Amino acid sequence: MKKRCEFCLVWGALLLAALLGSVPCHAADAATEALLSGDAKRSLELFLERLDKNPADDAAAAGEVEALLALGRFDDALERSTFQRAAFDSSPRVRAAHGSALLRAGRLIEAQAVLAALETAPDAPPRGLIALARLRAARGLHEEAADLAARALERGDVDPLVLFWAAESIGDRGRGIELLERYLALKPRGQEDRIEAARGALRLQQALGEREIWVPTASPDRVVLPLRLVWDDYGRKLGYVVEARIGPKDKPVKLMLDTGSSGLFLVERMARKRGFEFLAEDTAFGGGGDQRHRNRRGLFSSFRLGELRFSDALAGTTRRELEPYGRYHGLLGIQVLAGYRALLDLPNQELILTRTNDSRSDPQGEPFWMLSGQMLVNATVRNGRPGLFLFDTGATWSILSKRFAASLEGLRSEPTAGLRGFGGAVEDVSIVRGTAVYFDGLDGGKNGLRSFDMSVRNGVGGVEVSGFIGLDLLNDVRITIDTVAQWVTVEPGRKRRN
Repeated sequence: MKKRCEFCLVWGALLLAALLGSVPCHAADAATEALLSGDAKRSLELFLERLDKNPADDAAAAGEVEALLALGRFDDALERSTFQRAAFDSSPRVRAAHGSALLRAGRLIEAQAVLAALETAPDAPPRGLIALARLRAARGLHEEAADLAARALERGDVDPLVLFWAAESIGDRGRGIELLERYLALKPRGQEDRIEAARGALRLQQALGEREIWVPTASPDRVVLPLRLVWDDYGRKLGYVVEARIGPKDKPVKLMLDTGSSGLFLVERMARKRGFEFLAEDTAFGGGGDQRHRNRRGLFSSFRLGELRFSDALAGTTRRELEPYGRYHGLLGIQVLAGYRALLDLPNQELILTRTNDSRSDPQGEPFWMLSGQMLVNATVRNGRPGLFLFDTGATWSILSKRFAASLEGLRSEPTAGLRGFGGAVEDVSIVRGTAVYFDGLDGGKNGLRSFDMSVRNGVGGVEVSGFIGLDLLNDVRITIDTVAQWVTVEPGRKRRN
């Protein structure tokens, strides 16, 4: 596995669903200084004062948008940036701020279109460049992302946001460590979750040193593996389990094939018996409880899926049981299947992996983005409203975020029992009726969609995820995921006769 991809895999696994936002880094005026130091409220006041005095001040117009993003008011930021974009059509600063607002709102295709012009602009603002770098990396274009991150650092090396995201995008472990250390040394205010994520990332990167991870030792052209459907006590589908062999003794372990997870994750007691080499602790964001979970990261000497083999497999562990009855003991995300086209034939309970070359010139399905370890796709709800959704074969139900559900008209909401998520129970869950989720010709949630607060996950991830696409929509279908070209198709399946 190339070092650049490997570095991104480490970050994606670390953050599970983690990281954040975007700002201009020009003259050292009071408004910009307040923004860079983390005082977004004061920064917004100062930028608005400047606009009152001089409505033609494009730097202040962009700064207003970035201050709103820093305050978490990304709807207001998008509204203002849309207006400012029309007023300052030729301004790279306003273009960068508008693209950053689109990215934070989860409108990734529009963000890419707006920010693309900055690639050749000599005066491109650092935050616009780093936002574009994130988008390129999310589509697997890691070399382009690293080049953009390097350009952003030329003028944005004192900007905490540029330092933080450049550490993810730069594609070099040594440089990433340096950037994380510089970010943490700035101690930006109001970024506690991001600081905690950076500390965990730094500990792991330092522990790894020059050591490569997920080193292929056998990569057959084709691998066919059985899947086993597992149910809960109420007859609801929990997901599909595949058996892997881990450690020096090639011990088996049951892993949920979970496209909503990043990399490999095991229950700690099972990991210890398979020779887990602990390296560092980090915090994962999302799931249940307070949505912040301390985890241990380390390596297995070997990992095998059928005849597909790796050495030095990076994994995370937790002391909490993922499933109380032992139906599975870990999670396996699609990042491990890099270089393959994966067919999840759910009706026939098979996983078929076919090695593929770069097939970007021949896209065959819906694009997906890998942002902060999340497999994200565009989908719509019943009234045609678009949203960015986590494609999650580990979720029993399709889900709407509370925020996205509140923005839809005509829905009926009622409280329901909490869900079990990673790290504990998910509180304040409701069922919303009157809509459904549509993706690639299929729909889910006709009988109601679960809804809960995803603000921590989205805040740390720096992108608004509207919900999950779960197994109610992906019921008995054939899912094809091209990990190279990054597209996915879903089609109705048919069970073969014996």
